[in-house]
Amino acid sequence: MRYFLIFLFAIILISPQITHAQSQSFSFSLTPSEVEVISSRDRTVPLSYVLTNTGDPTVITVKAYRLIVADSQGDYQLVPYDDSLIDFPRLTTSASVPGAVPDENSIFLGKPLLMNAQEAIEFELLVEIESNISERDFYIALVAESVPSSGFSDTNNVFLQGGVGSLVYISVAEGGMRTQKGSIALFDVKSPFSLSWGKTQYRLFDSFQKVPLVVRIANQGDRVFRSSGQLLVTHLG
Repeated sequence: MRYFLIFLFAIILISPQITHAQSQSFSFSLTPSEVEVISSRDRTVPLSYVLTNTGDPTVITVKAYRLIVADSQGDYQLVPYDDSLIDFPRLTTSASVPGAVPDENSIFLGKPLLMNAQEAIEFELLVEIESNISERDFYIALVAESVPSSGFSDTNNVFLQGGVGSLVYISVAEGGMRTQKGSIALFDVKSPFSLSWGKTQYRLFDSFQKVPLVVRIANQGDRVFRSSGQLLVTHLG
């Protein structure tokens, strides 16, 4: 009996411990995904947002970043917003203004918030444009990040690739009017077949294939703008 008890005790000691882990589903969104503001100085512009959690309960933090355009190829840098910045709009939420009565669902910049499953919270981002600010464009990224946990990575680096973030374009101009200047730098079509007749070059395409176009828009001013237009195709025969 003594050997049997020792043997049973040894089996218990060397038996592997089995742990049960439950995986969590993280899915949340911040809308709208893009906002454009044109404003004069000495104004506060409220921007309405909805933060929605469609996954499991999780802790989410809303943060603001400066978006700095690195070059003309679409590269950018995200720099955390700081209240001490000079010549930059002041950012806060409506829950932070004097006289506000916040509750457990109030959104504050940089403060973690526990969101339940299937919960949606509406809040306002207040953009204060001071009287001495420069007349130019400012780019802001408002990001909702989850607190990193085992098996889940922070969404800070992927929000511009389809994650939970919103881009805010702010143009400060006297009277709320801005001057934009752009042009078509390149317009061409791609084809592996071509022929020349005099000074004219003709591109040949298969009538059953799509025609690839190359369009390059140049911004010759100092203001952000969106390009739009129509392409008119006429029959030459």
